[in-house]
Amino acid sequence: MLTSSSKTTPWLRDEVSRFDAEIPLDAAWLPPSSWYNDARFYELERDSVFRNNWLIAGREDQVRGPGDYVAGAITGEPYVIVRDGSQRLNAFFNVCRHHAAQVMSGAGCTESLVCPYHGWTYGLDGRLLKAPELGGVKDFDRGAFGLVPMTVESWCNLLFINMSKAPSPLAPQLAEVGARLRDMDVGRLQFVARRTYRLACNWKVYVDNYLDGGYHVNPIHPGLAGVLEYKDYKTVPD
Repeated sequence: MLTSSSKTTPWLRDEVSRFDAEIPLDAAWLPPSSWYNDARFYELERDSVFRNNWLIAGREDQVRGPGDYVAGAITGEPYVIVRDGSQRLNAFFNVCRHHAAQVMSGAGCTESLVCPYHGWTYGLDGRLLKAPELGGVKDFDRGAFGLVPMTVESWCNLLFINMSKAPSPLAPQLAEVGARLRDMDVGRLQFVARRTYRLACNWKVYVDNYLDGGYHVNPIHPGLAGVLEYKDYKTVPD
């Protein structure tokens, strides 16, 4: 949640004061336009929202066995999730410690994580195993140059990552939605493919679409509207 204490600048205090999240829904307005088009606000969101909360990054059945990995990026921050030889899930900032090249891409199975730029090689636990031609560099400590870890947890077969240094536990935050998913028997679902869609909009516009209580369904999705009881469509807060 964004608050004026996040960064004590006059600009931020003014921006936060322009929106009151406590106003009842039937009397509320959307946030001001600057929250959607001011680059400074997006930078703030990257730090206070995306890099300090749990984010879905894949499915557990993508990393079933040793060496299985899946890589991606969220708000420009590359990540890689990999299962090591002890069947442990590990997640790292997917950035080589040498010249910051992206180490892995896509998904697959590998014996080690190898940077394509200079060949720095990391173990599935993130340790630096090989740095070609740097053996003679004075005071070079290989143990200090492993991939930077991030926290990863599996929940209902979904992989969540958290980029903050001391994340709060994931499961308590999802207790209620977890009960609903179990009732739907989502454990039977299997990963088939990943599709990426680039949307030319602020991320909050995309979220707004799912929070309008079905207001857009009749005009935009007539086929769906034909099989729904619109009066019973509702958005349930958690």
